[in-house]
This record gives sequence, structure tokens and C-alpha cells, in this order.
Amino acid sequence: MEMTNQEIIISCLFLAVFLVVFIYAAFFWKSSKLEGSSMEEFAVGSRTFSYFIVLCTLIGCFLTAGMYTGWFSWGMYEGLISQYLLVYGIASFFVMYIFSTRIWVWGKNFNLLTQPDFIQLRFRSKPLTLISAISGIIIEAPWCIIEMAALGWAVTAVTGGLIPKEIGIIFFTALIIAYTTYGGIKAVAGVEVLKGILVIVIVIGGSIAAIYKLVGGFGPMFHALMSAAPQNMTFNTGGTYSYSYWNSIIITGTLGCFGWISMFARIYTARSVAEVKKAASGGAILLVIVCALLLLLATATYLVPGALDLPDPNMSFFYVFEKAFGPFFLGISGILVIITAIGLIGLIVNAHAIVISENIIRELKPDMKDENRRKVTRWCIVGYSLIVMAVAMMDLPNLAHIAITFYEGIVQIIPLILFGIFWKRANKWSVGIGYVAGLVIAISIAAFPAAFPWAGGWTGGIYGFVVNILINIVLGFVIKQDTYVDELFEIIESYEEDSQGNAISQVNHNYVAHDHIG
Repeated sequence: MEMTNQEIIISCLFLAVFLVVFIYAAFFWKSSKLEGSSMEEFAVGSRTFSYFIVLCTLIGCFLTAGMYTGWFSWGMYEGLISQYLLVYGIASFFVMYIFSTRIWVWGKNFNLLTQPDFIQLRFRSKPLTLISAISGIIIEAPWCIIEMAALGWAVTAVTGGLIPKEIGIIFFTALIIAYTTYGGIKAVAGVEVLKGILVIVIVIGGSIAAIYKLVGGFGPMFHALMSAAPQNMTFNTGGTYSYSYWNSIIITGTLGCFGWISMFARIYTARSVAEVKKAASGGAILLVIVCALLLLLATATYLVPGALDLPDPNMSFFYVFEKAFGPFFLGISGILVIITAIGLIGLIVNAHAIVISENIIRELKPDMKDENRRKVTRWCIVGYSLIVMAVAMMDLPNLAHIAITFYEGIVQIIPLILFGIFWKRANKWSVGIGYVAGLVIAISIAAFPAAFPWAGGWTGGIYGFVVNILINIVLGFVIKQDTYVDELFEIIESYEEDSQGNAISQVNHNYVAHDHIG
């Protein structure tokens, strides 16, 4: 995109103002500061977050920086198929509403900090916990890479190409390391709240205004697209994709979202079950509005002169905002993408570093004190961030398709979680064998689709998921139920909250969590 010197100066001024606001939110806002020295405070904010803070962190799972780069360009070229994200996002919040009670209650009772902590508590299998920790990090890591790359594109767009993508990535990686090591999940949450406010204002207002400014409104947009690109008005892009593929990515997206390691960190931060449920309900409503408008704008971008000829289609979001409103909105759109990326990267990096520290390194040094645990976690944040940064600076293909492919693997952990919290007969053998088998099938079909012509358009994640479920059911009935499980479920069944979200019942139990998750 060509920008005059004056436009670059205006856009860069917006970036400078944003950095000041960001630094305040991440380092000086009262809610972003750690109030204690415990690992629980660093990892889950001592479980004190209100529903709005939890909502902002949950929305970040769907409204990623990749939405404004890879997904936006996908919507521009291929239309309504990109709206799958809207469908699976709503379904994911519904699943979250159902799952969250049991996850939060066990987390509160046994001071769980990570998803692997939950797995160890429920199944008492250190090998299973270790496998899930390592594979979960590998499967979710591409999202960090996607967001890092989007950061670079945003900086390049805002500065009119003055600052290369690589320099932008390096600068913001340093900033991410600084604020996550400083304040842990609380600093991350402060950034997520700032992001949530900007998303509500900029995406909703900006998308509607841009559609009216560039194509005359929603009615004229649909009429023009039906004439210029009728295939983009279908969910399979006129036959480019099968409806089986459409259904597959919705199902794997819905279930896979809850398989993220960082998703458990979001739930554990809430101060009560009621806060999580309010966040899930509000998140679904907000996502419908924001996601629908943003992806409709992406579809309309097909009609904007010059958009299809951009040398880098990942810049189309910035192009359309600059075309509609000039450098003023280009600067704002760039800031939106930057804070979106920073928020999600910070959340994932923080969650993964804690898993590496608590569930991998601590297994080798179980006598680590709280102070050393935090120190190790901070070093894990630094190392993890630098690795992700290096990969993000490489030449990457379409980021949306990378993410969809990795969801095929993420979804395989869902039976483990689903059966673990709802079925007493689930055991370490049923979930472990099911998880590994599902993962192998999903990866095989995704890597070698030509070798599986019978798949019929359904993705490997779906086939792996079905096999995974069947193995869980069969081995769940064949293998005797573990005796300790009844007490875990008694805690869930006996838990109650008053209208303010305060616990009004407490189970007296002798189950010592440290012996099973430490």
C-alpha cells in the first residue's frame, strides 16, 4: 500500500499513543499487578476475575489477529465459507457453558493450574499427563506463530512499509516477554480487557461504516457479489469445497477450542462458576455480532478495486480500512490487530510456560519451592517466545489453513476431557489409547489425503475423533472403574453457589490433591 509521508506520520502517532496506553494497562493498572508471591497468583490470578475479564480472555480465543489477516483474506477470495468461524464459535461457548462447572470446581478444590493438572487429578497417570502436556503444546503452538506473523504485518501496514515485518515481530516479542514475566496472567488479562473494548468499538462501528462507504450498504453488497462472484455466496465456494469439509471444520473447531491448554487457564481465573457461565453467555452474543460483521466486510472486499491485486493478501484488512477512511483508520486498524495478537500470544505463552514448568520440569525436580517455580516459569516464557518468534519470521503459507489443520489434532483431546468429567468409568487406558489412536489417524489423513480416497471430504480429525470415542466407550466398560473417582464426582454433585457466586456447600474429603498432581 502506498502512503504519503503525512499519512505515515499520522498512522505512527496512533501507534505511539497505543503503546503508552498498552504499557499502562500491562504494567501500571491496579488489576494487572500481582498481589502475592504464590504460583496460583501468577498462573490464575488467585481465581478472582470477574465475568467481564473472563469474557475478554475467552473472546480472544476466537477473535485472533489471524482473523484480520489469514481469515480476512480467505473471506475476500472465497466468501461465506469463512463464516464457519461464527458457527463454531457460538457452539463452542455452548460447550463451554456445560463443561465449565466441573472444571472450575475441581480446579478450585485442588488448586489446579493447568490442563495437565486436571488430567493427572482425574486419571492418576503421569505418562498420560506428560504426553498430553507435550502434544498439547505442540498442537496449540501454531496459533502463537500465526499471531506473531500477524503482528509483523500490522506494524508494516501502520508504518507504510517503513518498518519491516521482522523488526515489528522482534520489538513486540520483547514487549510480550516483559509484560508476561512481570505480571503473569493478571498482566495478560489487563491487555485482554483493553483489547475487548477496542474490538467492540472498532470492529462493529468500522465494519458497518466501511461496507456502506465502499459498496453502498449490505443490500447492494449482496447484489453485487451475486453478479461478480456468485460462488462466494455459498458455504462451499461454488463446489471448491465439499459440504462434508464445511461440517468437519465446524465440528473440529467447536470441540477443538476446548482442547486448548490455554482454555483451562481462562476458566480457572474466574472467581466462581457463575462468573464463567455469564462470560460464556455474553461471549456468544458478542461473537455473533463482531464475527458476522467482520467476515461480511471481508466478503465485500472482493468488490473493492485493487484488493485482489495486493502482493500480500494478508494486508487486505488494512487496505480496505485505509481505502474507506484514510490513514486515520489505517492506524486504528493496525492497532487493533497488534493488541489482538499481543493478548493471545501473552495468554498462550503464559499458559504453555506454566505447563512446561509445572508438568514437565517440576516432575524432574518435585521439591521446587514457589519462588523457584515462578523463576523457572519466567525463563520458560523467554525461551518459548524466542522460538515462536524465529518461526514466525519465516515465509509461511496461508495461516488460516494452518490453523484449521492443527485443529484436527486439538480435537482428539476432547474425549479425554468429556469422558473425564462426565463418566466415572473413564480410565487412563481408555482415554490414553483413544487419544493416541485419534491423533495418529488425524495426522495421517491430514498429511496424506491422497492415500485415503474413501474419506469422502470429511477431515482426518473427524475420523480420528470417532475412533477415539469408540475406544473410550469399549475400554471404559471393559476395565474396572477406579475407586477414587466416586469422591471426585461427589465434590461436583455437592457443590452449590448462592446468587452472588459464593460457595454455600463444601465437601469434607480426604483426597489429597498434591499426591496426584504435584
